[in-house]
Amino acid sequence: AIIELPLPVDLDQTGWGRNIHFMAAWIAVLNGFIYVTWGLLSGHFRRKFLPARAQLEWRSVSELVVRHLRLQVPRDPRGYNLLQRLAYMGVVSDFFRWLS
Repeated sequence: AIIELPLPVDLDQTGWGRNIHFMAAWIAVLNGFIYVTWGLLSGHFRRKFLPARAQLEWRSVSELVVRHLRLQVPRDPRGYNLLQRLAYMGVVSDFFRWLS
């Protein structure tokens, strides 16, 4: 075999699938850790996910919410709008909460 996985083989009852599942979960955890580390060191989170001051004004927020409720296409589809930025920051901060 090219790769041998350290999985217990029990022919009476197999927990083999569960062992593979939890082993694969570590790949996702490692990937998340690398992404968060890169995002902090490169300034990606600050540049892309922190809301701009203009986005936090009441008029801008209310216009954005109304456009979403009416299912209208965003005005500038290239960047992240306020709701997207807040959602992404929520996911990243939840990852930090999970680490502690």
